[in-house]
Amino acid sequence: MNPPVFNRNRAMCLIAGNAIGTGIFTTTGYAIRDLHSPWLVLSIWILGGIYSLLGVFSYSTLHQKYPGSGGEYHFLSKGIHPKLGSLAGFATILMGFTAPVAASCMAFSVYFLKAFPMQINSSILAISVLTFVFILHYTSLHKGMKWHDSFIYLKLLLFIILILVMIFSADWYFPSFDFEFNIYTYAKSFFWMAYAYSGWNAVYYVASELTSNDSEVNKASYLGSTMVLLLYVSLNIPLLFGLSVTNLSGVPEVVAVFFQINTGYSSERIISMVIALGLLSTISSFMIIVPRIYSRMAEDKVIPKFFYFKPGSHPHHVFLFQYILTVSFLLLFDFEFILNSAGFVLTVCSLLSVIGLYFNKMNRLSIKQIIGTTSYIALTSLLVYFGGPWF
Repeated sequence: MNPPVFNRNRAMCLIAGNAIGTGIFTTTGYAIRDLHSPWLVLSIWILGGIYSLLGVFSYSTLHQKYPGSGGEYHFLSKGIHPKLGSLAGFATILMGFTAPVAASCMAFSVYFLKAFPMQINSSILAISVLTFVFILHYTSLHKGMKWHDSFIYLKLLLFIILILVMIFSADWYFPSFDFEFNIYTYAKSFFWMAYAYSGWNAVYYVASELTSNDSEVNKASYLGSTMVLLLYVSLNIPLLFGLSVTNLSGVPEVVAVFFQINTGYSSERIISMVIALGLLSTISSFMIIVPRIYSRMAEDKVIPKFFYFKPGSHPHHVFLFQYILTVSFLLLFDFEFILNSAGFVLTVCSLLSVIGLYFNKMNRLSIKQIIGTTSYIALTSLLVYFGGPWF
């Protein structure tokens, strides 16, 4: 028997690796520009975390009714219709993982060159880091996972150190609660911050490869999402209340600005290095998850059997295919449009997955499950409305 690939800690860290990216370092400045109040911005970061936990609750209910790997593909296939599930599966592979991992590689090259200026083409560097992570996973399943664990722990360590330094160097100031509330700008900011939490569903793509029973899937998801919530809020408290909002408004690199003003030292290179190293775990997490979607779809004969592999075995051929596909994206496509559309499309797939609970008359939901899932449906509908192409 193949040894298990995931345990609770590894699955929990998969969420952190998938969720914590560049969004946490850039979104706050734009939200301050639109909302003007640090209290409102902090409330959205908290609301985004609560929303992710509602998502975990809804997906735990889905997983109880339809256990198995595959995420939205699996839930939609079982809950509504296999063809809708297939569409969600292809959308997830292309827009949820292939384009974002290509974008993460490009982002790595941008931040790496900021930290270590040198004469090298950013596209070549992006392909190089993709190849590096690919080789780590391709050569050995379990050694690749150990490398992935190292990337996650490094990211979390750097993140915690960054938060502690910011807390002790902040020039604390807490403004009054006197602010103007505009539901439209609040909802738009909520869309982007909720997207920064995306990744809370990562464990449901690999559910069949956890070591213990199905309850471990839900426990890992709750713990991982709670950890991301605490880290996000902890980073934003010194940002929002340790610096004047006028210095943050509309600024993409808010952490670098924070250090420049509060310490007098330019930290752009250091922050860029932290982000670049953190993106290694993001790239690695995407590479780990996407083969499981292929395999689940191949098991249902939606795509060729070539993409199927037994849980716990090494998907060499799927890794290689996904690597070639991602390189093609890097070389051939301007995937900015895909990324701009990805949040909307994937949010719709998630919304339909949870709505699918109510399509099957055999699903008996408790009052608690009805309240939790309908709350998620309501908030996700709000995200779809304000994140749609009509805006």
